[in-house]
Amino acid sequence: MRGEPDPVTGMLIDIGLVDDVVTHTVLDHVDHHSLEEVPRLRGVITTGESLARAFWGLLATALRPGELARVAVVETAKNRFEYAGEDR
Repeated sequence: MRGEPDPVTGMLIDIGLVDDVVTHTVLDHVDHHSLEEVPRLRGVITTGESLARAFWGLLATALRPGELARVAVVETAKNRFEYAGEDR
């Protein structure tokens, strides 16, 4: 996440809100589903790199502009894919 910390709490964003957004925007649609059959991923080649980009697109529209800094897809302890938007 990115932004200015709240002067009282020191938090950039309520982690509960982030969890809710991730759950409702991504996890509820992909968890325990064949990724090739998920409507939100239609046309996406389901590699870790492509999924990170696709999830970014979903999450960036569900959060306030500029809040999302990076999306990580962790497949295994050794395979991790991150995407930080086009402007990086």
